Amino acid sequence: MADGTAPEPADAAEPGPELVRAVRRLAPAAPEPFGGVERELALASLAVPMESVEEDIRWVRDCLDRGLLTGIDVIRHKLPACWALDEDHWLGDVDHPDRHDRPEAVLAAHAEADRLLALALDDDPEAWWRVARTLPDFAGTLPHLLLRVTEGGSVSGRS
Repeated sequence: MADGTAPEPADAAEPGPELVRAVRRLAPAAPEPFGGVERELALASLAVPMESVEEDIRWVRDCLDRGLLTGIDVIRHKLPACWALDEDHWLGDVDHPDRHDRPEAVLAAHAEADRLLALALDDDPEAWWRVARTLPDFAGTLPHLLLRVTEGGSVSGRS
């Protein structure tokens, strides 16, 4: 620190294992869902639009509150993909200081979307462009959209 600045680490491009562990420990983790048959019905319901947006929002919020769904479930199963990526479509527009009153679900959804997008698209600008062009009119889930755009295998992490 001779000139008033901290020296750069030798390999600044790669974080050390301690930093990686610390970030993983701090990263939001979605609670493990439970509910058996009720959970399966809740997952299936994400693919069926309710009679109104308000009813859809009420249903998703209730399933989140009862622990039947997580934000990860919404990203993987909600139709259409553009609604899954916009939490206003599954949580509603809430007048809350943090914008949403279900931060665990929102953070888990963001983390899962980031993971799926990075896994499928990596640094391929052409693939990102195809997703951006396809997303508004795509009727399927985000994993299906990514599968269609990349013409590869499943990116949902499920077998």
